[in-house]
Amino acid sequence: MAASGHRTPGNQMTTSTKALLSDPANLITQVGLVLGTVAIYASLKQEFEVSVLFLLAAFVADYVDGPIARRTRNRPEGTGALGGILDSIADVICHSVAPAMILLIYGSLELHLLPVAAFFVLAGTARMARNTVEGGFSATTYRGLSSDNNIVILAMIFLIEPAFRGATFANILGGVLVVTGLLNLSTIPVPKITGRGYYAIALWTIAVAAVLVGRLATAA
Repeated sequence: MAASGHRTPGNQMTTSTKALLSDPANLITQVGLVLGTVAIYASLKQEFEVSVLFLLAAFVADYVDGPIARRTRNRPEGTGALGGILDSIADVICHSVAPAMILLIYGSLELHLLPVAAFFVLAGTARMARNTVEGGFSATTYRGLSSDNNIVILAMIFLIEPAFRGATFANILGGVLVVTGLLNLSTIPVPKITGRGYYAIALWTIAVAAVLVGRLATAA
């Protein structure tokens, strides 16, 4: 018989499952991960505006889960640790893998785009690993460009896509992803979004989403 208070492997599994299914912040993080997966699926179907829209939704989920986690009372330490790991996985999928997939599919799987996509994924993953170990410069300053900005940049670039299209736009997008990846890997100080910055991000997201939805409606 196990001693009182001892956690068996089965109990640990139950604790982790409850942390995933009942904690509001962790649920939102999982929603973001699902949205990123759908974005990849949309890119495979060459529905790029739809893909970017789902990534914008994942971007919103990523911004919301942190404040909700901080406002959740009596949140167990293990739940927060699990949420941190889950958030890092979601960030790699949504901020690095999904944009790389969009580049490759939009560029018709041209071989010269593969090193760009691979570098972009590696840059985002390396930044995530580095910042998990070292953290930012301070509580208000990131070390290098935060990877959630990757979606912001991707969405902005897609606003000009109708003016170029085809191989030209694929090469432009590839160049932008290279620069973005280098900024992810850099150690430049980048202020964290706080206070009214959240409202500015929300308005920006709504505006870009409206443009993309309008473009889809016109094409329908």
